[in-house]
Amino acid sequence: MGRRFRLIRWDWSGAIVTNAIHYYENPEPLCDFLWRISFVKHIALGIDPTATRVSPGSANFLKMTAIAEDTTRDLPYHPGSLPPGYNLPDGSQFKYIREMFAESIGNRDWPCYKLEVMYNGKIHHFLVGKPCFLARGLAGRGTCGYVALDIANDRLVWLKDTWRTSYLFADREGDILQRLNEAGIDNIPTLVSHGDVPHQEGRDYNEGSVSIGK
Repeated sequence: MGRRFRLIRWDWSGAIVTNAIHYYENPEPLCDFLWRISFVKHIALGIDPTATRVSPGSANFLKMTAIAEDTTRDLPYHPGSLPPGYNLPDGSQFKYIREMFAESIGNRDWPCYKLEVMYNGKIHHFLVGKPCFLARGLAGRGTCGYVALDIANDRLVWLKDTWRTSYLFADREGDILQRLNEAGIDNIPTLVSHGDVPHQEGRDYNEGSVSIGK
C-alpha cells in the first residue's frame, strides 16, 4: 500500500476523482473527509431507504417460504403454450414462475428484502430474494429483475429495479406501460405499480476554487 490516496465519487452517471494526496505528509484532508462522512445520513450515502432486510425465521420470510412450496395453485404451462384468449383461474400461478421464486430465496448466501414502491399515493410492498437477472459491469443502469411476492395478494409478479434515465423528453417506463394497458394493447406486461425511490436529489457537477485562510 502506498502513501497516496484519491477520493472517488462514483454513480451510474460517471466518476469524479481527486488528485493524489500524500496522507503521510499531509494527513489532514483524509482525516477531515472521514470525520465529515461519518455524519452523513444513509440516504445521502446512496443506501436505498425503500429496501428492508428480511431475516430468516421472520414472518415475511416464512410467508415467502410457504408461497415457494405451495404447489396447489400450479399450472403446468410454459410461456406461449396457452391458446389466445385463455383466462387463468383466480389464484393460480405458473409452475415455472413459482420454481424461479423458490430458487431465488433458496440461496442462503443472498439475503432477502422487502421493497417499497409508492404508486398513486399508496405504498406497495414486495418480497424478493436473489435477482433472476443482474446486469454486470460499471456502465449501464444496474438493472435487476426479480420474481417478487406481492404482499397484498400473495401473487408472484416480475419486478424490475433500475437506475432510470432522467431526460427532459424521456417518459418513465411505468408511465408508458400504464398508457398501453389503458389502450388495451395486446402482449404488454400488466402494470401493478411503479415509482421512483424518494428523496433523490441530483445536482450538476461544477468546478470552482476555494480559498482557505488568508
